[in-house]
Amino acid sequence: NIPISHQFFSEFLHMANPANSSSDQPWGKLTAFSTVLDNETLIKKKITLGRRSTNDIAILDARLSGEHCLFFLNDEGECFIEDLSSNGTFIEDKKIGKGNKHKLTSGDKIYLLHHSKVKPDEIMGYVFCALNEGVNELKR
Repeated sequence: NIPISHQFFSEFLHMANPANSSSDQPWGKLTAFSTVLDNETLIKKKITLGRRSTNDIAILDARLSGEHCLFFLNDEGECFIEDLSSNGTFIEDKKIGKGNKHKLTSGDKIYLLHHSKVKPDEIMGYVFCALNEGVNELKR
């Protein structure tokens, strides 16, 4: 066994954490569960989604807010979504609420419009997959 110094291990965790990465490493994936949306890879530390073309993920649908939600990675490498919309962003059936944040975990179903309020072929949503969950396990 080769002893590993605490400093080496700390530097390894710092480099392995996507929040500290200088390269554009993906930290999350959004898999669309309808043909209305495209799959998305989350690379930037903060990613906006909404109706306006200035968003990182632009979805031209009048039912969405100009800036509907924000996906972001905090300094600890945890993934979050913040609801910026008037009508709501939902995790499963639970409304996040404007200005509120939700810590994302793999398998979370994110609805941009409540699925019970739209036709089945108009459902807009994603399944979230964290690509950095192993990093958080190493820190424990």
